[in-house]
Amino acid sequence: MRLLKPEFHVKIVLFFAAFLTFWPLATAQAQKSGKPANLCGMVFDLILNTDDEDNPFFDEPLNQPDLLTLFYTQRNCTPAWYNPTDSFARYRQMHTILQEQSYLFSELHIEKTEARYAEIESIYLPIGLFYFDETGEFDIMVSDAALTLAYNLSRPITGSQPLQLPVMLEEALEKGTLETFYRQLEQGRWPGKKPDAAVADTVKAPLPPAGADKTTAKLQQQVNDSALYKLVMSLTTPPRKNTLLGDMVLNPDLVAEFYRRSNFTAAWHNSALKPDATTIEQLLKALNTAADEGLEPTQYHATKINTLWNAVKTGSAPPDTYPFEVLLTDAALHYGAHLNWGRVNPNTMPFRWDFEREPTNLPAMLQTDMGKKNVAEFFNKLKPQHPQYQQLKNALAEYRQKLADGIAYPIVPEGAGALKPGMRDNRVAALRLRLAEEYLVPQNQFNDLLNPADTLKSKNKLTAADSTFNNNLYDKQLLAVVKLFQQHHGLEPDGVIGRQTLLLLNASVTDQIDQILINLEKWRWLPNYLGDKYLLVNIPSFLLRVYEPGNSLVLTKRVVTGAVDTPTPLFSEQLLFIEFNPLWGVPFSIATKEILPKLKRNPGYLNAHDMELYSGEGKINPYKVNWANVSAKNFRYTIRQKPGDNNALGVVKFLFPNQYDVYLHDTPSKSLFANAQRAYSHGCIRLEKPLELAEYLLSPDFSPQKIADIVAKGKNKRLYIPEPRSIYILYFTAWVEETDNAIYFYPDVYGRDKNLLYQF
Repeated sequence: MRLLKPEFHVKIVLFFAAFLTFWPLATAQAQKSGKPANLCGMVFDLILNTDDEDNPFFDEPLNQPDLLTLFYTQRNCTPAWYNPTDSFARYRQMHTILQEQSYLFSELHIEKTEARYAEIESIYLPIGLFYFDETGEFDIMVSDAALTLAYNLSRPITGSQPLQLPVMLEEALEKGTLETFYRQLEQGRWPGKKPDAAVADTVKAPLPPAGADKTTAKLQQQVNDSALYKLVMSLTTPPRKNTLLGDMVLNPDLVAEFYRRSNFTAAWHNSALKPDATTIEQLLKALNTAADEGLEPTQYHATKINTLWNAVKTGSAPPDTYPFEVLLTDAALHYGAHLNWGRVNPNTMPFRWDFEREPTNLPAMLQTDMGKKNVAEFFNKLKPQHPQYQQLKNALAEYRQKLADGIAYPIVPEGAGALKPGMRDNRVAALRLRLAEEYLVPQNQFNDLLNPADTLKSKNKLTAADSTFNNNLYDKQLLAVVKLFQQHHGLEPDGVIGRQTLLLLNASVTDQIDQILINLEKWRWLPNYLGDKYLLVNIPSFLLRVYEPGNSLVLTKRVVTGAVDTPTPLFSEQLLFIEFNPLWGVPFSIATKEILPKLKRNPGYLNAHDMELYSGEGKINPYKVNWANVSAKNFRYTIRQKPGDNNALGVVKFLFPNQYDVYLHDTPSKSLFANAQRAYSHGCIRLEKPLELAEYLLSPDFSPQKIADIVAKGKNKRLYIPEPRSIYILYFTAWVEETDNAIYFYPDVYGRDKNLLYQF
């Protein structure tokens, strides 16, 4: 936590007194607008009385109460991060900026503001409550994070004036220049001031942390190596130095933070500035094997560092010590960042990837592991820990070996129509060649389908010793392998070579490698630790998996997910309770788009489907509504479906409260589970045999018989899960199945991979 220095408080009192005349105006404006009359009193009470246990900031104190007071006084105590025109667009922009800086500063309230925003978006937004008594805690918390970040970034700037930061932040909000404001501070430039002509020659000591005593402050003001300090500062202070030894500097701010932590002491060289072979060799081993992780070594100075290190080992001209030192740090931190957060920022995708990540302080972690002479451990801790990540890495190695071996899948030509079992066609020979490259199947593996004389011929054995084999006949053995191929690609295993099957048959090894690469990247976007017990829904495979400690798979269920036009969102939450015989509150979009046209034709539609019509909390007769005059614009009703056999949610739903109003539920439409591709819903997730999951989650508190009795009564009942679990709604198109250890390439149902592959 970084508070203003004591000498600023006198200035603040004087500055604050100048604003006192605005308070009556703020109160009058609040009364005129219908907002609470004591708005300013409420705001300042939240900011200044944090010692009160009832204050929401008691457990997580504010960092900048003085700057906050100035900030809200000049705003007449109105919310800063919401306005009726663009809703919470300001907050979303600020949230992105805070996330980008979270690796340097941990006191930015990111986790708490995200949770509060989700609550506001799901509860307060729909009913239009935006006063400080509803959202004040959220607004103040974001403002505190924004001012804390501005203050922290401005501390090293000569001539910075913290009391101006609230005014500058307000100006940036009004002008829509938040990114520019923080970029200038990050570059070491006071907003509005031109860059210095050159970096100062004199060494300026780093500022001590807030709250440090005089002895600590004196120690902190030491710079152990002024030459190293000058080089590092030249990377972050305008005009910035952009290259070292001919390579572009990738993460100058992380590098600067790394060396600040040691008062600018060399890390990869000893006190005599001789290279530390142990740590450098460990770094090079990690960088040179970055391709195994689906990343590219050349992006982390690997070529340059290998060349320089070979020069050191062979006794030829050694590299310039300080640039070499800093380049090694830049390589380690940049590679570490890609392992931990991904090479592509998920926030730049045209879809929302809503998963919380714990902040990781890479410079601190690297220093700790280097102190133990264990750079390898630094990288190992940053990699995704789920077994699926390692399985995909193994698959990547396998398919790259295929490419290295010169394997190229033969093309199966298009024909006049679909190719079906039993047909004689010249395309069958090409189909055999294509599948023989991927599936060398033992003759008797499919005895339930095969005549023992039949066999799938590999590319080197195109003629049969027996007289029964016909290369152009689509026989039973070939059918078995085609079905296996379709199963491994998420297609209907019917053996028919239609357009979709043909498209995947003609995908190249390179295409499959690309698909593995981008799915490895998605794992880097997730938390490294998913929990001891958790549920995982993968949309492209239309499966739910339940895991126990050690990532042990204990249950798999088929699911139906959102259709292409109404996709299921990607997020994680806590599964808290199960509702039996649920009521279904029909969403507004379904009520107006699907049910309203039917009501116009027949008001009896609701009764026929066990539905009831409400206006507010009052039940009304649908026959008394003039439906001809009702449209989506003036639809002021609520439709609820009673529990029963016709209920769209079936007999049970699983709730994990979230802003998307998505949950798992039963369905009366059981036939859809027989299809291979099951994207049919409006966004929620329909579950096959849901009572089996309920029995599993409620065990041992509720036996299967007790659950059956609850369902049989037909009354709505909610039960809390004894042990709440995280649930992850994900989107992986390449997955190594635990059951057969085979890789499955699933269709890109929502077309998400194309955008990621383009950026990757």
